[in-house]
Amino acid sequence: MSFAHPALLSLLALAAAPGVIHWLVGRWAPVEPWAAMRFLTVVTPARRRSELRDRLVLAARTLALVLAAVAAAGPRAVGWGDGVGSAADDPPTLHVVVLDDSLSTARPRGEGSAFVGLRRSALEIAATANPADRFALVRTAKTDPLTGPPRTLGPVGAAEFRRNVAAAEPLPAAGNAPAALAAAAELLDVQADRFPRVDVAVLTDRAATDWDGPAFAAALDRLRAAGRGANVVRWLGPSGAGPAGRVIVDLSVSAGDPDPRLNARPRVGAPAELTATVRSFGPRPAGAVAFFVNERFVGRAALPAVVPEDLEPVGTTAAIPVTFETAEPARAEARLEGEPGPPALASRFAVLPVRNRLRVLVAADPALNAAGAAGDPGFYLEQALAADAETFAVERTDFDTLPTRNLAAFDAVAAAGAPPPDAAAALRAFLEEGGGLFVALRPTDDPADLRALFAGPLGGVAVGPTVGVADPTDPAATGFTFEFESKGTDAGAAAPLAGVSGLRGGLVVGFRRLESRPSAGAWPLRVVARFADDAGQTVAPAVLTATGSAGGRAAVLATSVDAGWGGPWPVAGASFVPLVRGLTAFAALSPTSGNATTGEALTDTRPPGRFAQAVRVRRPDGSERLAAVVDGVARFTQTGEPGFYRFLPESNAAPARSAGQGRWVAVNVPPAEADPRPAVIPEADAPATNTPTAIAEPRPLSAWVWAATLAALLIEPALAHRGGQTAG
Repeated sequence: MSFAHPALLSLLALAAAPGVIHWLVGRWAPVEPWAAMRFLTVVTPARRRSELRDRLVLAARTLALVLAAVAAAGPRAVGWGDGVGSAADDPPTLHVVVLDDSLSTARPRGEGSAFVGLRRSALEIAATANPADRFALVRTAKTDPLTGPPRTLGPVGAAEFRRNVAAAEPLPAAGNAPAALAAAAELLDVQADRFPRVDVAVLTDRAATDWDGPAFAAALDRLRAAGRGANVVRWLGPSGAGPAGRVIVDLSVSAGDPDPRLNARPRVGAPAELTATVRSFGPRPAGAVAFFVNERFVGRAALPAVVPEDLEPVGTTAAIPVTFETAEPARAEARLEGEPGPPALASRFAVLPVRNRLRVLVAADPALNAAGAAGDPGFYLEQALAADAETFAVERTDFDTLPTRNLAAFDAVAAAGAPPPDAAAALRAFLEEGGGLFVALRPTDDPADLRALFAGPLGGVAVGPTVGVADPTDPAATGFTFEFESKGTDAGAAAPLAGVSGLRGGLVVGFRRLESRPSAGAWPLRVVARFADDAGQTVAPAVLTATGSAGGRAAVLATSVDAGWGGPWPVAGASFVPLVRGLTAFAALSPTSGNATTGEALTDTRPPGRFAQAVRVRRPDGSERLAAVVDGVARFTQTGEPGFYRFLPESNAAPARSAGQGRWVAVNVPPAEADPRPAVIPEADAPATNTPTAIAEPRPLSAWVWAATLAALLIEPALAHRGGQTAG
């Protein structure tokens, strides 16, 4: 039962009025004691009948008020039929069809594709239903909220439902099964009054990776609850594994550098290798991968034949040599040749950053530069970078002239020691504009200089007291070794140095104790290396790194890179040159353009000082759309097509260091859409449910309830008449 005006049910509170009045009258009735009657305890039958009649009258009045309140609310009844019959005999039933239109359903299967069979099953549901039934179509693929088809269509009649199904096509995107089931459950909730009994058919090839897991289970439970029972869901679609095939899961470049950051950033004019990682499912003949850079064909690599015993994926690689001519980000594409299936699964896109030599400005305290190599805090730092002239272009300056230099002309500043406050202010501004900083602390750093440096974006760095001694010739000097981690949350800029941890990495005699502390506006910090004592126990962080939202980068070394705290480390330590090189490269290299998957939102942080409500984004088809900017971040959701997207710079905007200016992003279909192995769904293998029972449309009951109200009101005069006859 449902109600046309449920708010009027609040009138039920008036039904308590007769009982309250009866209690109040009985409570306040005066009692007059009469001595002659104190000893009379006999209750006559007439007295009992009178009390019973009073209670019946009270109940009749209460019932009349209850029925009147229910009648005012407009009750409606929904009758259950006995089965599915003719249109004249049976009321309509709601059929909800969840259609898997992810890209995996477009792969060849049988005489057509899996989607052809799913579409046929959806049309059969409409063909076998009653003419008065209603239908809703729910699609599973991730779509653009603005340009893609709506996820839910209906409820509609059979003719319009067939048109919706006929117009549906697989989209170049992954499926989102939890969202589809949640949309179906929401539809059932909205239509609960009209259709308390429904039929939900899920049509899928079960090739999507999100047909299992906690999110899917929660959405399925919600759908069952909305459908009023566990037997509401039927699973239809092809059985068994899907077709064998290949897919490119990764496209990368290698510059042959031991440092992973520099290896992924080939230098202009230097040889590099473009590699496609291919995954094969089932037996596949020999094939090939064609490579393109900036829409120009650059080479082809062969793929061997694969004859596995099952559908477990077999990985292989295809690579070609390549040389990049400009320092602009390269748009690389790899295409499988001769592979059947949708083209979106046969291609892989990647945005590859290309660099010139990294421009590094080495700065140190000028008061110490006249003491020769042993006293020059920037000498070993400069030599470590200058030894790799193909990677670094090094210039030298001092802290006094640093504020007057055009820091925007450099990729990073390497500072030997904490600079004075005016130079520290220039470095903070350089970081906030997207620049990079590598600083190595010294035992003679002034506390005021440290406070000036570790403010603003680096305000989360807390500088504690010194540990150890300042002079390596001090008899009390002890050794601290570097410990580098190769993986985990603390691995980062120093990960390649894991093999030279401990004594091989070198010894230092002292360092500044660094800690992380919460600070408003400060960048998050990360520990990438630690110091250990003679017993091998971790003492304190050795290297902290930080990255800002605008692309700025900073690396802080807790010890010096000279003959002070460093002692023999700069001369004999195996980790000195690669650590200085790696941390400087970390500071000098801006974040990569990144990759995304179809249906995923793209974000772009705008440079500081740029105010715009929206920015233009160019899609792979050449069209341009607007992305709204909220709190300095542009968000673009129309990524239903794989390919290259570009955040265009604002008109008349000066070039900025930020990666957000003209940033390219590669959008790909998730490789899992090519996986033929079906997801395990126990419900899909359960016995088929019975044909749902059709239910009638709600019928108004107000007239009947009003009639019952009048009947209740007639009880009191009937009892009064009965009581009068008895008394007579």
